Amino acid sequence: MRICKKCFREIGEYPFCPYCGASQKSNLLTLEQIYTEWSMLYFRKVGRKSREGYENAWRTLRFLGQSAMSDIKISDYQLAMDTLQNKSRSLQNKLLLLIGQLCKYAVTVHRLDVINPSPYLILDGVQSKSREIFSDEEISRLFLYAQSNERFSCTAREVLILIFTGLRPEELFGVEKNDVSLQYHFLFTWGSKTDAGKERIIPLISQIMPYVFSFYFSRSQENYLITSPRGYRVHIDNWRKRRFYPLMQELGINHADDPRRIVPYCCRHTYASLADRAGVDKDTIIKIVGHTSYKFTKRVYIHEKLPQLAAEVQKIDQLVQNELITKGNGKDGLSW
Repeated sequence: MRICKKCFREIGEYPFCPYCGASQKSNLLTLEQIYTEWSMLYFRKVGRKSREGYENAWRTLRFLGQSAMSDIKISDYQLAMDTLQNKSRSLQNKLLLLIGQLCKYAVTVHRLDVINPSPYLILDGVQSKSREIFSDEEISRLFLYAQSNERFSCTAREVLILIFTGLRPEELFGVEKNDVSLQYHFLFTWGSKTDAGKERIIPLISQIMPYVFSFYFSRSQENYLITSPRGYRVHIDNWRKRRFYPLMQELGINHADDPRRIVPYCCRHTYASLADRAGVDKDTIIKIVGHTSYKFTKRVYIHEKLPQLAAEVQKIDQLVQNELITKGNGKDGLSW
């Protein structure tokens, strides 16, 4: 008697299990069928950015889509990997993750006799450069510009909030006013990317509180802390193109020969660098930045941890006072 590949009951020679309905022709399942099943389940538990990454990786792998999963060879997967040879290593890593996930799903759910080829594939894409961070002098320049009435002074305030909170731009522009405590100097973010980054509380240093106040009261009728000039939620791509990069050029931080030296994500790297330099407890940095499996499961729990987080972030406040301000008032004539 044949055994159902899914519920393991005796089913005779039926092409479908009469108990659970599972097809017994698993060996003929194509890679695209496996991807469709897997993505319908997996995409429900990951963020938009992760989903887009896997979708991009699938576009590279799609030429194998109509092949039976059990017939695909390691050399076929390597051929897909080699199409990204001149691309970044991160794209190859995402493709590697996708291949591993699909093979695992095929074995676990459909009992296919396939081997995960991931350990045998060669990744030789272009190694990404480490992210630049803002220098002390550039941060001082931002503070000086933020206090002016220049065209991009509002953007400078937004960038400084990003630098001293470690938030991703999409997280900052998703913060609503009821997620901000002006009294206790912190804001709450629901996160935007990974489970580890969801539901984080960010203590605010004193130097950026005036900007938080100004945004909070600038449009009292709006829900978001920071809005577009027309009062809507900020569109990230427009913000980068029309405000961030022009500001970087205006301040001489990015130059014509390297117009993307500093990108918005550099703010997040700068925060982590400043926190480490200030001696902030590494576990606290991890919790605030949201880069591990640590989860704040209840907002009550987060509030109980606020004094500890705030005490650690105070070290960044002291670093700004003792070092960055000193440089800002130095020989270059910068002052806040």
